Amino acid sequence: MYSTEEIRKLSVKAITNFRFLDSVGNVAPNSLYDLALGPADSKEKLYMFIRGSCLSCHMLTCPRAAIHLLLNQLRLVDHGAMQEVYRIEQVLFQHLEENPKSTGDEIGQVLKQFTDSVLGVNDEGSENTKPIKHLVDKKNSLIGDFWRIQMKSRKCPHCRTGKFQLRREHNSKLIITMPSVPIGVEITNDDLLAGKRVYLTASTAREHMMKLWEQEGFFLKCLFAGMEGGTMSMEGEGGFYPDLFFLDLMVVPPCRYRPINRLGDQMFTNGQTVNMQAVMKDCGVVSKLLALIAGEKAKEEELEEEEEQQPQQAPEPTDQSFLVGIPGITITDKLYNSWVRLQTHINIVFDSEMDKMIVEKYPGIRQILEKKEGLFRKHMMGKRVDYAARSVICPDMYIETNEIGIPMVFATKLTYPQPVTPWNVKELRQAVLNGPNVHPGASMVINEDGRKTILSPDSLVQREAVAKQLLTPCPGPHKMPIKIVNRHIKNGDVLLLNRQPTLHRPSIQAHCARILPGEKVLRLHYANCKAYNADFDGDEMNAHFPQSELARAEAYLLVSTDQQYLVPKEFFFHCMAGREGLVDTAVKTSRSGYLQRCVIKHLEGLVVQYDLTVRDSDGSVVQFLYGEDGLDIPKTPFLQQKQFSFIEDNYKVIKRSQGLDEVLARLDPQAANRHFASIQSWKAKREVACPRRGAFLLFSQKKLAKLKKTAEPTNPDCYGRNVAESQLIEMWRSLDEPNRLKYSRKASRCPGPSLGLLNPDVCFGSVSENFHSVTEKYLQNEAGRSRDAVDTHRLREILMVASSNIKTPMMSIPVLNTKKALKRAKTLRKRLTRVCLAEVDYESEEDDGVDDAEDKEDEDEEEEEEAAAAAAEAEEQTPEVSQLDLSQQLSTRGKGKGKATRRTSGRTKHPESYSDETLDQMRTNTVDLVLPVSKVHFDLTSVLSALAHNAVIMETKGLTRCLLGETTKKGGEKETVLNTEGINMQEMFNHGDILDINRLYSNEVHAMAKTYGIEVGLKVIEKEIKNVFAVYGIEVDPRHLSLVADYMCFEGMYKPLNRHAIQSNPSPLQQMTFETSYKFLKQATMLGLHDKLESPSACLVVGKIVKGGTGLFELKQPLQ
Repeated sequence: MYSTEEIRKLSVKAITNFRFLDSVGNVAPNSLYDLALGPADSKEKLYMFIRGSCLSCHMLTCPRAAIHLLLNQLRLVDHGAMQEVYRIEQVLFQHLEENPKSTGDEIGQVLKQFTDSVLGVNDEGSENTKPIKHLVDKKNSLIGDFWRIQMKSRKCPHCRTGKFQLRREHNSKLIITMPSVPIGVEITNDDLLAGKRVYLTASTAREHMMKLWEQEGFFLKCLFAGMEGGTMSMEGEGGFYPDLFFLDLMVVPPCRYRPINRLGDQMFTNGQTVNMQAVMKDCGVVSKLLALIAGEKAKEEELEEEEEQQPQQAPEPTDQSFLVGIPGITITDKLYNSWVRLQTHINIVFDSEMDKMIVEKYPGIRQILEKKEGLFRKHMMGKRVDYAARSVICPDMYIETNEIGIPMVFATKLTYPQPVTPWNVKELRQAVLNGPNVHPGASMVINEDGRKTILSPDSLVQREAVAKQLLTPCPGPHKMPIKIVNRHIKNGDVLLLNRQPTLHRPSIQAHCARILPGEKVLRLHYANCKAYNADFDGDEMNAHFPQSELARAEAYLLVSTDQQYLVPKEFFFHCMAGREGLVDTAVKTSRSGYLQRCVIKHLEGLVVQYDLTVRDSDGSVVQFLYGEDGLDIPKTPFLQQKQFSFIEDNYKVIKRSQGLDEVLARLDPQAANRHFASIQSWKAKREVACPRRGAFLLFSQKKLAKLKKTAEPTNPDCYGRNVAESQLIEMWRSLDEPNRLKYSRKASRCPGPSLGLLNPDVCFGSVSENFHSVTEKYLQNEAGRSRDAVDTHRLREILMVASSNIKTPMMSIPVLNTKKALKRAKTLRKRLTRVCLAEVDYESEEDDGVDDAEDKEDEDEEEEEEAAAAAAEAEEQTPEVSQLDLSQQLSTRGKGKGKATRRTSGRTKHPESYSDETLDQMRTNTVDLVLPVSKVHFDLTSVLSALAHNAVIMETKGLTRCLLGETTKKGGEKETVLNTEGINMQEMFNHGDILDINRLYSNEVHAMAKTYGIEVGLKVIEKEIKNVFAVYGIEVDPRHLSLVADYMCFEGMYKPLNRHAIQSNPSPLQQMTFETSYKFLKQATMLGLHDKLESPSACLVVGKIVKGGTGLFELKQPLQ
């Protein structure tokens, strides 16, 4: 944001005329198209500031302890001291326990001493601390919690003024209800009367913010780091200035960025200009009204002072015709309404969606930045770039498969900057002589000092003069050692061809140019159609001409069509006959495309580094080894169980090809066996190869056994700890710092050696390819549209939503393989299944119970078993489930048709236990239906049916249905599994004598992560994605899935791949190029965030080479 003084210094013209064209169509002076301009939510924060401050004493109403705590926590986070951020809260609580009445200054001093002891007195190293995801996430959560919890309207603790009620209307005005004023307090402003509802004007708000800044500036400087340094205060000195919340002057961009559109004789104004024109009209009206009010006051004063003065000496009446169109009775009302309208039009300049009332909307700054047609995605991210061509493609089988036919119209426009050397000067001189219109020619020559000479197509003399001086150095300081000629593209030059949609890596490939005079379109060989999914019914393709030798080298050697192929061993495993092509593209392309974009945008910075770790662009470690084993996936197709038999059959060939005979000849079998035996014995002694080590664990090993002997045996507390363990924790907390350091030194291990070097590989390429195959396969309709929709939704649910409220929650628990457990599992299945009134058939002659699908031959055995089980479980059952008291009135709505009240005088039992007498008695019970008067005709059958389905007799919380099924284990054995619709893990833990609780599984990631830890949640994500793919016969390598799951969980919680999760990303440009650019831009500006330009998106925006693949290293030129 520019301050007022900066706008004055930057501006070239004061814009005062809202009419931008005169009567004959010329540009009006001092208008929005004046020739001097060149040839043709801070609001949200301000609202919360005012809400959380006192308008009487101009101080924040939140507790001082919260201010000092946040201030010191932000300092610690900026230095990367993550553990101390939590420890400082304990320091504060401990101080408040010891000194409940301590003042804010005392609290600030205590917290400052702690922070200084951690960071040292001089804490200037914060600029060098590299922001990583965990630190950014913690900082956002600290500031967000402060705004949400502390900045609320409350009674002022300083001046004891009551609570100010603040309300917003249409994003254009603030209405304040004044509190009752305590005795002895005077409010200087006449408008702020007790209990009165007033409109808070911009000038009053500004005055309040200035005073608030004077009182609380030490804290607000930390909260709004973006307002420091770049802004200029009124005195001209750099520093903080709250005036940035308000707008005195508005910047008008040059005309070339908002051009007038012409269609025939008509001219259409740019939307930005229309918005600013509305602001200018409002400014003119407000100025006239203020002048009118000032004139009336002056007139009254003159009349009071000089009553005897002559009437003709009074000022001339001003033109008041403009007042007719302004709503309001008095001039003050009209001024108020004009002011609100001005605020609304200012809002529209920034965001046209802020005014919901207007019908005709023109794009504001937010609309220019955001979405697919916005500045970031359309222009900065390379959708529309220089040195590119686009045309229709036609087939041509007479060119090579690695060539592309270029028409002459492109050949004379696409140029390459060729340095001039003694070896190519003859060719380049001829190109300069040919000029820009004759191929092969040149369009421009760049001199050593950076000056550019555009070659004239008409002046042969100029071209000859330039051609003769190509090897002659120009006088003056040099930026470059030699001249550069922008020559035309020629045969053999490499171009990158792309067809949209770019779904996978081969959608962009490199072709060599073949200039074809007389052609008008691009010519493509048939062999390349498969990779681009291209046909010749009007498809268009983009051609990009690389502008550096490094880019050309990559294109020739890595991306060339000659390098994109499947070798026989790859085809052997990847062949999926009959499943290629996008069949159902029209139905699901948008959804699958957005899913793939979310995945790639989050994973774009993941790279396998030289230490074999997978890291994001900020240096955060996502995996210590890619795929948890560090293997390169394309080189490991045979490391699968189903391929081992193939290797076994052909081991002789492998032995010969790898030279294993020579190795085996030198091997000592006995020594090898001894070595193998020692390895096995070492493994047997150590259950965990790398046991966890830590200072507290070492302390526990030494002290816990002794404490257990002395402590009395008692029941564990709510955390599952006994007395000895609780005493141990207290001993550790009370331990002094030198003793803690002693245990830390003993527990720390020596650093291991380097794992070696490996050519780093960019992971997101392979990930996006696999997700392309996923989207491609589930677009196909072979499995039926209903299941297709379910699986698409499930994939979005796992990756993009990550909600705990999923559509199809389930649990799967194996039943213990004993006769008793299998019998009791059938009863448990009935107990856990929800029973509604509609499902109970009281009239049935054959009482088969809730589920009548039992086998007749097991009836006698089951009756005995159920009688025993019922007796054993009578105590276990909850009163709500076993004995539902129906003597109370049960009222249920039935689809809006009426209300039923049922009165019965018994308690329900299992249906099979009812006698005939009881059934007769139940038939005499009554059901009262209360029906609305508005309707005359009722279908009582449907009303009763709906009510019966809603009246629940028996249920377990969270579960709707249970089923017993059989599955086959890996060994071929069959086992019984209890499957539930719904989740209630605590209920399952109560039946550990029947169910194998250690193998409980649920498809709800949050529930599994909360119960068993984040690592289990990670495995659930992998399994669920794998299950979605398995429906279509797609096998995605588990290493890819582990990478996606690890990324979603490596921050310690299950986060989705959407715009909310990307808030913890330390690269503002990566956030802005994903979604909601305006929001992220505002946030980065207010907080003063910096982008290190290390993420791929940030590199593309500023034109840097992406740090991945061949961009991860640099080349050195051998000078000898």
